[in-house]
Amino acid sequence: MADQTVREPLQERSRRSLEAIYAAAIDALAEGGWGAVTVGEIERRSGVTRGTFYLRFPTRDALIEYVHERLLTEVRELQDHTFGPLMTGGALPLEEACLLAVRAMADVFGRVGRVMVHGERLDRPPSGHEALAGLSRNVTAVLRRGLDGAPGSTAAVEFVVELAFAAFVARQRPVPPFPGHRQSAEDEFTERLATALAAYLRTATA
Repeated sequence: MADQTVREPLQERSRRSLEAIYAAAIDALAEGGWGAVTVGEIERRSGVTRGTFYLRFPTRDALIEYVHERLLTEVRELQDHTFGPLMTGGALPLEEACLLAVRAMADVFGRVGRVMVHGERLDRPPSGHEALAGLSRNVTAVLRRGLDGAPGSTAAVEFVVELAFAAFVARQRPVPPFPGHRQSAEDEFTERLATALAAYLRTATA
């Protein structure tokens, strides 16, 4: 079995090459999934020569593993940074809690949504679910600030999280899913989605 050890860069030029390779892999992943992350495609997108690539990554599989693990780490860190300030404090008006939660989701999806959608690997257990589970926990925690312990809210919150996630996933598609349908601008979509979720939660937990 070939050596899969990724060689860590020691010099600034090597670090730049590594970052160029990683950025190219993320772009390819966002556009076409893991099947698009090939050595030839990385060479074309990054401007890094094939020889330089193999000095850093002994195989394509080594690159895939590196990108996958680093991506999961970055998604977790982004979620912590985005949701962290929203986790403290007491109760909020429900509409405000929904708007904060949806805006935070929009921020996460705006930065890494396309790679989150394409980033699950079929050759291993669904480790990407860890990042998605974290997103669900974060959104749920913010929404609960607006429910202030309302009884019977668990199922309603779970539905709202699933609905919001599906809405943002649909917006990651390069072609609008509904031909002839005007796609709302991001801010308008976020505010309308938050309003709809708050209205549902208020009815479902009344």
